[in-house]
Amino acid sequence: LDINYHNRKMHIDKSSNSVVFFSFDDLCGLNYSYIDYINLAEKFSWFIISDVPKLLSKDRNKAKRFQVLLDILYDEKIGLAVSSKIMPKDIYKKGDGSEGFSRTISRLYEMTNRGWLYKIKDKRFKDLFNL
Repeated sequence: LDINYHNRKMHIDKSSNSVVFFSFDDLCGLNYSYIDYINLAEKFSWFIISDVPKLLSKDRNKAKRFQVLLDILYDEKIGLAVSSKIMPKDIYKKGDGSEGFSRTISRLYEMTNRGWLYKIKDKRFKDLFNL
């Protein structure tokens, strides 16, 4: 699936209905912007992000993109599932902007908690979880 807008193209490998699946590197490792993430949030109700790594100081751009993405998903009340081999608090501990990353971690914990299911915009998914 390719999404085209404003002379930009974003390729999505996996999506079904209103759920989209990305690896962290495909979503935050490429040069996507706030507008790209807003566009995705308008099209999908759930994001599944796999393989969130430990980010080092050299990964500050990836960390910032992840931060922007989570802010958008949080504000738009989008469903989120994340896989990682590390704890969220250990994703980005040192580097430019790491001090402000604590809000991102807090939101990540909230959005991957069962209580978030009551807050998400698309209520169709509540039935899947017997809520």
